[in-house]
Amino acid sequence: MKSGKRAGLAMMGLCMALYGGAGSVLAQDGDKQWPESQDPIKISLINYSGQNVLSYIYGKVLQKIGYNVEYVSADYIGQWTGIAAGDIDVGIDMWETTTRDVMRKHVQAGDVLNMGPQAGPIWETWWYPSYVKEVCSGLPDWTALKEPGCVKALATAETAPKANLITGPVEWNLGDKERIDALGLDFEVTNAGGDAALMAVMSGMIERKQPFIGFAWFPHWFPLKYEGEFVRLPVYEPGCASDPAWGLNKEKTGDCEMPSGYTWKVAWPGGETKWPKAYKVLRVFRMDHESMAKLVTRSDNDKLGAEATADEWIAQNEDVWRDWLK
Repeated sequence: MKSGKRAGLAMMGLCMALYGGAGSVLAQDGDKQWPESQDPIKISLINYSGQNVLSYIYGKVLQKIGYNVEYVSADYIGQWTGIAAGDIDVGIDMWETTTRDVMRKHVQAGDVLNMGPQAGPIWETWWYPSYVKEVCSGLPDWTALKEPGCVKALATAETAPKANLITGPVEWNLGDKERIDALGLDFEVTNAGGDAALMAVMSGMIERKQPFIGFAWFPHWFPLKYEGEFVRLPVYEPGCASDPAWGLNKEKTGDCEMPSGYTWKVAWPGGETKWPKAYKVLRVFRMDHESMAKLVTRSDNDKLGAEATADEWIAQNEDVWRDWLK
């Protein structure tokens, strides 16, 4: 997730009658009744509160018109296999930055449906608080991270003499180790257990004014709350991921920033005929950047949790979700 001032974010070309109150009701759409099937719609939950809040919002809105919903814990990348197999029916927030290749593979194979963008544009990459420029004066240009004084300032007791990069869970498929290797940086990677843990570590270091480079993204509350910048890495092009001859390192891939794009909603193809109304709702489901940042803030910073945050949003935004159901 890159600086909001940077342009050229590429969009991936893939591609009520009756409303219930707090409980479920049987509703109609013309001469058809919902739910069309009593089988539960299985929605993925992963190690990221942003997706989980959206999953709960979507699921709870469906429950208001009678659908049975089940939430399935899944690995971020592994959920694609689950959706293709029909073990999971809906993935609500797939970041193109980290799932572009796997998304293209499954959508082109026809075993996963692209249900349209959830939000965009989005960006994610390395981030630093502004005071880090005092020890890495060439920032935001990534080459500042090669300077010995910068490396020493960013080292920790666990990583010294190498600098430390604080990043997300391994399952997020961020490619940081490959990027460090391809760019010839003297860094070690420290993986956080989840998004809340990652933000807690970086927030604590900011409070102590400890220099660090960490992973951040937008839309999210973190880069809005703290004064800082995203590192300017070499601009992504497809050859970076597939052709070692591309870019600065002629022997390795990964010598660039992450691809940019959108977040997408995806679904198991078999659900299109099984729950057509629910899939119609999924296609119009959207959450803007400002709302998304607020939701993650409520879930993580305010310790409300993903499900309670979803309940709060639904109670406060009835006009929005009723519009999805038209």
